[in-house]
Amino acid sequence: MGNGTENLSIAKIMNQYFVSMGKVQAKPFQNISTAFTSDTPSSKFHLDNVNVNFVRNALKSLKPNKAVGLDKLSARLLKDASNVIAQTLTGLINKSFSDGVFPRVWKCAKVIALFKDGDKSIKDNYRPISILPTISKIIERSAHIQLSSFLEVNRLLSQSQFGFQLKRSTSTALIDFTDQVLENMDKGCVTGTVFPDFHKVFNTVNYLLLINKLKSLGVAGKSLEWFRSSLTGGVKKTMCVNALSASAKVTMGVPQGSILRPLLFLVYIDGVQSELQHSKMTIFADDIAFNCHENSQTNLQSKLNADLAATTSWLHNNKLTLNVTKSKFMVIGGRDKLSQFNDIALVANNDQLETLPNSSI
Repeated sequence: MGNGTENLSIAKIMNQYFVSMGKVQAKPFQNISTAFTSDTPSSKFHLDNVNVNFVRNALKSLKPNKAVGLDKLSARLLKDASNVIAQTLTGLINKSFSDGVFPRVWKCAKVIALFKDGDKSIKDNYRPISILPTISKIIERSAHIQLSSFLEVNRLLSQSQFGFQLKRSTSTALIDFTDQVLENMDKGCVTGTVFPDFHKVFNTVNYLLLINKLKSLGVAGKSLEWFRSSLTGGVKKTMCVNALSASAKVTMGVPQGSILRPLLFLVYIDGVQSELQHSKMTIFADDIAFNCHENSQTNLQSKLNADLAATTSWLHNNKLTLNVTKSKFMVIGGRDKLSQFNDIALVANNDQLETLPNSSI
């Protein structure tokens, strides 16, 4: 490792790179409106106060080996002191909810640059691992429980969503997809499946658009302001060995390391499935796939290209980028039928998707 001065220089460079990732990706979308129109919500969501028992139990459930954030309060310390601090922390959380303000110190993340692969001198070969103050997880857990319950009770998210919801998982998504393939085979059809890939999707979520989507679902008043506050004003400091960079403001993206991050992204991405005219979509967080059945290669190619274009357009209008080079396509069906589907080309943004080998069942 380098000396202290070199480590500090690396920390500064990586920190500026990490906070700029979203800005670079967002440049093509500067002129796209963040307005979001929808029907008037039938129900309103407001964050309720938490009680001391909830906070105490949340503190006791902390995993003691979790990394320590910039506040230097370890999970073990908070866990051991739960009986002493629970009452005070409960008051802070309820004050935060009633004022619509997320404490600034709980939005400050320590970032570790995790090397992925390739050339170690290239910044893009590092993934930022953000460590938020452990105590922030208590207030976020309360908000997550309340918001997810509201969305589920009022059935506000599409049935295409399988991630981070009660009784809906990767297993149920796989079972649903398998049933579709088998049903299509019974009809004498194959199933064409597209696996779109997003480019640094969590880094490019637009705050204003996300807040407008939350508002359209019924999040109102001080609770809406609380979510706005939780998303904005965050900062990052990147660490290299024992050197810590100065703070840099985060202006977009769903906070990494946040308990609310997956749920907020479900809210943000919901709606893309409605753009499809011929296919059915399956969504699990930032992994999506859509499939269409046909008995004609020409028709299958036409329908999938139409839905791929619609998906690409929705992503663009919602300030997200399709990563065409990592997006895939494959055809699934009976062995005899598959022999008729060997020359399908799917195109997005003037680039052709990679075709995976046909899969027979």
